[in-house]
Amino acid sequence: MRRLSVLLSLVAIVMLGALTLSTSSRVLAQDATPASDEMMEEEGVTFMPIGFAEGVTLPSAADLLALHLTIDPGAVSTIQEDDPTSGLLVVDSGTFTIRVDAEWSVSRGAAVQQMMEAAPGDEIDAMETIPSGEETTLAAGDTAYIPGNVAGELRNDGQEPAIATIFLVLPGGSLSNEGAPEATPAA
Repeated sequence: MRRLSVLLSLVAIVMLGALTLSTSSRVLAQDATPASDEMMEEEGVTFMPIGFAEGVTLPSAADLLALHLTIDPGAVSTIQEDDPTSGLLVVDSGTFTIRVDAEWSVSRGAAVQQMMEAAPGDEIDAMETIPSGEETTLAAGDTAYIPGNVAGELRNDGQEPAIATIFLVLPGGSLSNEGAPEATPAA
């Protein structure tokens, strides 16, 4: 259940990243007469999109959870079909081999960077749809949205630990109810 929760959090982060990315793209496209050739930025502050997922549907109420994930070489983390958690996985280092028994999406770090550096009007497809049951390997900078209620696995076939940041989206109230002691009736 917790792994699914982690995956759900990943989905939320992808959606937040998509909103940030689409908002910044709209601002760039609408900024036809900038005061200077450079984008106006706050000194010392940099926003760098790392990945996104398009068209994600969220429940009306959701809990978000961010965490770091490390999978040792040869280890496997199973995704349970009965877990409603979806999530966005951002690979920090190493490689993850992922299989999901549903269609899912990936944005490759290099493609996202290329999209950010493209001239207005250039169309660059940074999203990759992975068919159900197909394995895909993700490396540092790659991002994957994994939907809830699907079976699958995250595997480290490499020689070094695979490390990721995961943003999970859980059904609302899941975090406050998980592991909470049962209430004792008043006398």
